[in-house]
Amino acid sequence: ITQVEKDHLALGAILMTLECGMRFLTDYLQGDTYFKTSRPGQNLDRCRTQLSLVRQMEEAYPEMERIVNHYYNQYCC
Repeated sequence: ITQVEKDHLALGAILMTLECGMRFLTDYLQGDTYFKTSRPGQNLDRCRTQLSLVRQMEEAYPEMERIVNHYYNQYCC
C-alpha cells in the first residue's frame, strides 16, 4: 500500500463503521426495507451498536495508528 493509504487506514476503519451505522439508521427511518430484520427496532439497535463502536475506535485511534505503522514498517518498507 502507499504511504497515503497507510496514513488513512485507521481513520478509514472508523469512517466505514460510521457509514454502516448511518445505513442502519437510514433503513430504520425508511421502514426497514433494505436490511433484513427479525424484530422491530433491530436496525436502530444495529445503528446504536455501530456508533458505540465508533466511539470506542476513536478512543483507541492512537493505538490503531501505532499498529498500522508497526506492520507497515515491518512488511511494506
